Amino acid sequence: ARRAPRRRRILAEPPGRRVLRALRHPSVRVRRRHALRALAREGAHILERPDGKFLVIHGNSSSSTTIYDPFPNPTIGTSTTAGPKLIGEVSNGAHSIQRPNGTYLIIHGGAGATATTGTSIYNPVTNVVTVGPSLSAVAGSGGSSIQRPDGKYLIIHGNTGSATSIYDPVANTMTAGPTLQNNVR
Repeated sequence: ARRAPRRRRILAEPPGRRVLRALRHPSVRVRRRHALRALAREGAHILERPDGKFLVIHGNSSSSTTIYDPFPNPTIGTSTTAGPKLIGEVSNGAHSIQRPNGTYLIIHGGAGATATTGTSIYNPVTNVVTVGPSLSAVAGSGGSSIQRPDGKYLIIHGNTGSATSIYDPVANTMTAGPTLQNNVR
């Protein structure tokens, strides 16, 4: 008797991993001409759009993005196009929070003197970026977020500081959070 192949179950998977899995799909042919529109380094991350495409945020002290379509047309393979410019540069500590309405808060981050309080709001349906609420202090290396039980987010700024902010994704507001006991690097 022949055994059926075992299926791997993926319960929760970050959007970036879905992109990598899509890139390895047998129906996807990657050609050299379909490259990112800029370097992707510190602060780079990927947001999944409802249309199956992905917004690649380049980081590396850049405000540029790329739209990646893993399945545009079987005859030409994958494609990338220039995405919308962010409101400010994105670097170390940059990350995003998906809001209940489907938009994303993008925390810009930075390193040292380039660290910023800036954020952007990205709407994946309209492909438009607008100004987001400012953090209570600059964010940078080591920045991250965690959702609280009340639905708000605690944003740890990093940048060798102890500052935090509380983000309300429904009201799209930012307030100063508690000070951490130790600096975050």
